[in-house]
Amino acid sequence: MLPEYVLLIGHDDAILSSLKAVLRTTGLQSLVAKSVKEALEYCRTYAPHLVIAHENERGGEIDIFLQRINLIPSLYGAPAFVLASEKGRKGWEKKTPESVKDVLTLPLAVKDIVPKVKKALKERPIARFRFPELDADARLSTKCRFSIDHINEAGFFLLGQVRLKESLRVAARNPVLKRIGFEDCIHLVRHSRFEGDHYHNAILAIGIGREQAAGISKHLQKVGDMGEFPIPEESPRILIVDDDPEFGKLLGHLLKKFGMDPHVTETPHEFLQGLKSKKFDLCFVDMNMGYEGADRQQMGALVIQAVRKVIGPELPVVVVSLSQSRESIESALAAGANDYVTKPLDRKVLAAKIHRFVGTSAMREWINKYEDPKPEESEVLLELELTISEVNESGIIASSPHLFKKGSRISLQGPTLTQVTGLTSGTPFTVLEVEQDPKTRLFRHTLEFDSGWTEIIRAVRVWILRRTSDTA
Repeated sequence: MLPEYVLLIGHDDAILSSLKAVLRTTGLQSLVAKSVKEALEYCRTYAPHLVIAHENERGGEIDIFLQRINLIPSLYGAPAFVLASEKGRKGWEKKTPESVKDVLTLPLAVKDIVPKVKKALKERPIARFRFPELDADARLSTKCRFSIDHINEAGFFLLGQVRLKESLRVAARNPVLKRIGFEDCIHLVRHSRFEGDHYHNAILAIGIGREQAAGISKHLQKVGDMGEFPIPEESPRILIVDDDPEFGKLLGHLLKKFGMDPHVTETPHEFLQGLKSKKFDLCFVDMNMGYEGADRQQMGALVIQAVRKVIGPELPVVVVSLSQSRESIESALAAGANDYVTKPLDRKVLAAKIHRFVGTSAMREWINKYEDPKPEESEVLLELELTISEVNESGIIASSPHLFKKGSRISLQGPTLTQVTGLTSGTPFTVLEVEQDPKTRLFRHTLEFDSGWTEIIRAVRVWILRRTSDTA
């Protein structure tokens, strides 16, 4: 619960102490001012949420204060109560300013005061400041930690509390990635899934050269999560077509580990020539090949249709694609494919699909014993951007192409946020709600300040009220 301040104005210490005790039971924090001048100073410093003024022999001064309460920016929407005797109450009822909610009668009765105060606080307007669209000052950044999981022949997975935007290029820096040669590649987010309590972001490494391929192979052998397969006397023959030669080679390398005999081609022409020259037990077809100006998705479908025309339905075809959309899968199956796998490759999934068509006993044993490797003992730090659309008393609303998990904690930085909170090293927030804008496709995050940061929250309210006053 965020702290709320009540400004008490008066001279009778006994009455004010009694009132403070009553308010304390509701979790409210009291500020006591003995004069209007002191009250105004509290207004500038704390921007109180509610005012209770005690009528006394200096009632005229308080009367003026209450008459002008709507003109004090730091009391934006703050309801006011007058504390008076039964006799004084009647006088106030005749001249009550618009800003005064009610007149509380002495002696104090908890059962009368608490419900009225709670109701007034609940109904008061929340102080907020909205930023104009495309405001450069409203940009924020946050450094998010991810752990590397399941490095494979085409990329790796980043596990974290954020679902990264698809097709985003990220700069993943990490000693493990550097050692195996992935750090110099282009890292492209392909898709994400939520599993356990993390988002699993599949990262495709583009531009893998010989040096990187050798480093990846060496790393996979070192971690030992593949195992070796005895080569059967008659190895199943696998024909591959992929216009990325490095990915084709790595897939072929993996199939050899599975005890297969892979043949890699880079164009539909080479693939169809190979299909006519030898007998194969299984085909892998890249669904998104660029060839002779043809539509990339259409070319994959044409290759599958050619397989069906040349060989018939008995040769299994597995599509390999960057896309995991329902439309892509339906298109591949409609063209005549038997199954579908996505890049980067998950070796357990790949092994299970291969085993369905040309499995060996060794492969079956490996699948049964296989355990997903534990995340690497290393982290990747990515800097992601958000844009503030609103600052309010409890936190901010910020949009991003990335989805930050509800309930997660993030620390944000930015020039405007530093002005608001006074923190230069980052302001911590908890993600309360997330919704996607149907037009912009951006994720709108409701972020809350930590309720323990009372000084920060007070500073935020003061900043909002001053900024609102300046722009009024």
